[in-house]
Amino acid sequence: MGEVWLYWTNYVRRDGDALYVGDTLNLDAHTILSVGDQNGVVHDNSLPEGFVIPPQR
Repeated sequence: MGEVWLYWTNYVRRDGDALYVGDTLNLDAHTILSVGDQNGVVHDNSLPEGFVIPPQR
């Protein structure tokens, strides 16, 4: 479950499964749209189908 959670909470701002030194991973679904990058690049992907973003605090 943990791996799936990390994948989904980082899906919007990452492109793919690769990890790079210096990547910023999002660990909190409340910040799903404002935290995370991949290799210094911030992506804007659609959410996986069925994933519901909790309201940001």
